Amino acid sequence: AALDEFVENCIKCLNEAKKEKDVALMQATLELMLNVLTRIDQGEMIKRPLYKKGEKIYAHWKRDGGTLYGAEIKGVNEDGTYWVHYDDGDVDKAAKEDYLRDKNKERRKPQKVELSGVEKHLKNTFAGEK
Repeated sequence: AALDEFVENCIKCLNEAKKEKDVALMQATLELMLNVLTRIDQGEMIKRPLYKKGEKIYAHWKRDGGTLYGAEIKGVNEDGTYWVHYDDGDVDKAAKEDYLRDKNKERRKPQKVELSGVEKHLKNTFAGEK
């Protein structure tokens, strides 16, 4: 939603700059859009949680790096850590993704963020106009 609003505002700014024939504003807006979209495409700006609330997982206790214990994700914190309840009753309120594993005891890798059709169009349209 925030990205859609950003794109809409950039398009409004471009239309206004075109109407006023303000080349500097158009160039600055296009550069900003390209920068943001490139960073999103590279996974730098949007990080989606790899695990979901209620998901059964395995996790290292307090990041000991050794034994994996059965657990459940009870929540995803704003800072990207997880609220984890272990099967034995212990709780970690700030477990990092690096210490969590899926039900097969495998580490998940971040998913590449897919750009929407509008964003792809803008990226392709303005990629060569620097």
